[in-house]
Amino acid sequence: MLDLQATTDAQPQRKTEVHTLGGHLDSRLSRVLRSLGQADRVESAQRLSGVLSSSWRDQTVLAGPRWRSDITDDHSPFEFSIALSGGSTTLRILTEPQAPRQPSLTASWRLAEDIHEELAGQWGAGLTGYHRVADLFEPAPSDIGIFSVWHSALLSETGGARLKVYLNPAIHGASNADDVVLEAMTRLGLAKSWRDLRNRIPSRGGLDEVLYFSLDLTDASDARAKIYLAHRHSTAEELARVLEPCPGFSATSVVNWCQSLMGSRGPFLQRPPITCFAFGRGNLDLRTATLHLPVRCYGTDDLDIARCVCKLLPRSQQVHYMRALMEATERPLEAATGLQTYVSLRPFPGREAVTAYLAPQIYSFAGASPTTADPRVRPRSSSGESRRWRSRHPA
Repeated sequence: MLDLQATTDAQPQRKTEVHTLGGHLDSRLSRVLRSLGQADRVESAQRLSGVLSSSWRDQTVLAGPRWRSDITDDHSPFEFSIALSGGSTTLRILTEPQAPRQPSLTASWRLAEDIHEELAGQWGAGLTGYHRVADLFEPAPSDIGIFSVWHSALLSETGGARLKVYLNPAIHGASNADDVVLEAMTRLGLAKSWRDLRNRIPSRGGLDEVLYFSLDLTDASDARAKIYLAHRHSTAEELARVLEPCPGFSATSVVNWCQSLMGSRGPFLQRPPITCFAFGRGNLDLRTATLHLPVRCYGTDDLDIARCVCKLLPRSQQVHYMRALMEATERPLEAATGLQTYVSLRPFPGREAVTAYLAPQIYSFAGASPTTADPRVRPRSSSGESRRWRSRHPA
């Protein structure tokens, strides 16, 4: 196994000399891609990220977040994730559109429409599926939620990108989330798939909640719809019962992953594990399922989490993963948790497919106060517990 301590001892203690959100995004995107041996993709990746971040690129960091983005704990409006499966290592970006002066759920939605036009015109995005369901998720001025729309781009090794949109099923209230997803799946020809999935999940008194709904922004035949479920206060065994019927999963593997990455078999009382189910549009068969584990709540520090993740990777990918971690952050890995938010796993021929979700923690280390953000966008559950649980994400 890779000598992690020797690797981190060589980590440069840098401080990025940029003052805008766009500057941080461009700098770290370049550094991470170069660490993965993909320097030739920096220019095209920055052009795409420029489209996705156009609404907030010029915001200064020291002013603090104007919108409490739920993408990250400190409200930074983007994150990276590193997908490691087979012999490939792929970078993904997740962003949220934000109005610079009067941010709101409806303002983000309007900005997303402009982004969609640019993605379609410049990057070949297909919007047919999105247009079928968009009205179900469009926020009203009176709606209160953690977000209305996010975008992600999976940067392929050939220089293109797989684009995706994330929508909030609870945008009109958590009690309506299941009905919103059912109607969306019906319009996509997948109603039976959603009913079968919901019926298979053990009843735990409302503790398994629909969190996100996502669509591939392509009109290709392999386009997917994904549903993400948060499993509050769950145990490893309960997660295994949800995932065991899915292709490639076994109860043993799910329990072992929880034990290895979360340090126990639960119950997990902080941020909840999340399951994701992907369906091909118009195809009733489940394509893939993925388990997302909120490692930042249960690890000692990011170096400790990295040791656990490396045990799941072949040596060549351990190197890519560790290089990416060190280029994505401004601090030593052993200083804290929070850089790696979730780690997701799904069965893959020969070895698990692993994705690590990386928060830039821009505001955490810039001296900016999150209290400058609009406090109205942070709803609370009836228990008083924050409803901010991230899927890192979201892949």
